[in-house]
Amino acid sequence: EFVRQAAAGFQQLPTGQGNGDVHAPGGRFVWRAHGLTPASIGLGLFVGILLCFSNMYFGLQTGWITMGNVQAALLGYGLCRVLGVPLTVHDNVILQTTAVAAATLPLGAGFVSIVPALRLLGMELSPGGLLLWCTATAFFGVFFAVPLRHQLLLREKLRYPSGIAAAELIKVLHAHKDARRDDVSMSIAGSDGASTAGGAEDGEDDTGLLLEGKGDGDGSGGGGVRRAVAAAAAAGELSVARDPGDMAAQWRVLLGTLSASAAFEVLAYFLPALRRVPVLGAGAPARWGWVFAISPAYVGQGMIMGMRVVASQLAGAIFAWALVGPLVREAGWAPGPINDMQTGAQGWLVWFSLAVILGDSLAALGIVIVKAVLAYRAGFGAELADTASPPYCQVPRVTWATGLAVSSLYASIVCTFLFERPFYEPLVATVMALLVSLLAVRALGQTDMNPVSGVGKLSQLVFAGVSPHSVPASLMAGGIAEGGATQSGDMMLDLKTGLLLGTAPRAQFYAQLIGSVASIAFTLAAWHIYDSAYAIPGPEFEVPSARLWLDMAQVIAGGALPPHLLPFCLTGFFVSASLPVIEMLRPEWEDYMPSAVAFGIGMYLNAYWSIPRMVGALVAAVWRRRRPRAFATFNVVAASGLVLGEGVTSVLTALLTTSHVPPWTCGGCYPTTCPSCFSGNASHA
Repeated sequence: EFVRQAAAGFQQLPTGQGNGDVHAPGGRFVWRAHGLTPASIGLGLFVGILLCFSNMYFGLQTGWITMGNVQAALLGYGLCRVLGVPLTVHDNVILQTTAVAAATLPLGAGFVSIVPALRLLGMELSPGGLLLWCTATAFFGVFFAVPLRHQLLLREKLRYPSGIAAAELIKVLHAHKDARRDDVSMSIAGSDGASTAGGAEDGEDDTGLLLEGKGDGDGSGGGGVRRAVAAAAAAGELSVARDPGDMAAQWRVLLGTLSASAAFEVLAYFLPALRRVPVLGAGAPARWGWVFAISPAYVGQGMIMGMRVVASQLAGAIFAWALVGPLVREAGWAPGPINDMQTGAQGWLVWFSLAVILGDSLAALGIVIVKAVLAYRAGFGAELADTASPPYCQVPRVTWATGLAVSSLYASIVCTFLFERPFYEPLVATVMALLVSLLAVRALGQTDMNPVSGVGKLSQLVFAGVSPHSVPASLMAGGIAEGGATQSGDMMLDLKTGLLLGTAPRAQFYAQLIGSVASIAFTLAAWHIYDSAYAIPGPEFEVPSARLWLDMAQVIAGGALPPHLLPFCLTGFFVSASLPVIEMLRPEWEDYMPSAVAFGIGMYLNAYWSIPRMVGALVAAVWRRRRPRAFATFNVVAASGLVLGEGVTSVLTALLTTSHVPPWTCGGCYPTTCPSCFSGNASHA
């Protein structure tokens, strides 16, 4: 229907109808009124492909993925200004919805986890198999999110802070000239949980800036939202544009940092010694990963992630790579090469970190379940008014129900052939994925963090009762759950933004489907480019999360832990599981508590990835203290430019590697600090 209307020419809105009145007379749904236009879809796909390639690159390196909903809204708005294309509020909502759907399939389809884990297991999916796997995991989460909208957004009024942030940013970008000068725009980068916005509101003030409302039942009305916005801006979690001059300056900063990061990525390709500098010497410290990785992107990630998360990750790296790892090797418990996953210290540390991450994830999901049960017993109060979405703007029940049934059945059939399992096993895995996806989207609404890895491993644990001794079946169950949780979470955040801005769920639903279809092509192209240029897993792309998934599957299937490891795993599990409970009981302690997940990530990542992130967090902390206004205005914008510059330019360097373009010199490189010059790659030989 969308293609037909695009070909025939979109209907023009009646005179006087704009962003505040988007319903056609007579109860007809007008596509253009809700932003579903060729321009919004096209620009969304353009931004989405940039984010998709960036996500594939950083995901293969360290597992780091960003949704990019706010970056997409900002980039799309800027591109429209440059190109002279008109863009309404609803156009921008659809643009960022499309971009997010197109950007996150590297995680949703497991290309940064499950697919490399299968390769480690010796199970290589053909190009056709990868295409089928993408189509099997890309859609059922989208259909599943539609019926959850009424319960989670209107009845329970879950906040989804990044969805609020995107709505605030879009509304301010498109605000009229007479809007009050003290209103702010909010930019929160990524889906890593570094965002908060107190209070989910359901009304608009007289300027239409979503800062007033009846609150969400927790006592936080519009004033509470304003205070939360101001506090978040001061904390550097938001980018504040106080006037058009600030917005222009933000664009200059974004383009400047993006260009500088891209230029360094190209320079480091030709001078690989720049990538990792052995500041402590090329001996034992370098062998244990204590080198300085010069990476603008990871500095930018540290600026976004915040000191609590980054400090926890660095503490995990110090604990693992400066204390436990050397002690384990000295004791003879991991006698192999340090980075050997079977007999070396890194393999031992991956098991330990898995226990830490699993303890925190399962405890957090348990808290989500307890809160949901208590909320049901207490009642949710009055529902939010859904005035922006009359019946003809909703997704028809027959559409989402049929789509959910067909996509779930399709995923089960595809996995039956890909993994050579009885049909009932992938069918059970798909049903289980829907259940754990519900936990994931609830956690996302409460914490702004989508625990896709945690729910995937929970699925692996439960699925052990269905197929107890099959490692591929365990990976299949975890991958299906990860895909469902990713797509459902993306859709719920976008629906939150649309609810606040009055965009029809029906339009967002179709935009999400269009982005998901396009993401299949984008993701396969990105995988092919990087896989052709580098060994995956290999020195350039270690894919540490793949080892976590594989180790989990192997131990569930009856595999043995390395010697002397069990007491460490049990201790790490219960200590990390206690932290979410303490935070729930004493929320005032949260800012001073370590992040167990970040600590575990620091344990399994090589130490050199944690160092530039700490540099970024320190830069942000000093900047915030000395120039708080400039920090609030430019921090996230500058950091996003650093991340996107390196991520997008990595496609160029991968193509140079595939074309066997050699570096200018490998002078200054060491085997322990510059793997590209010592990995046997023809282009760096």
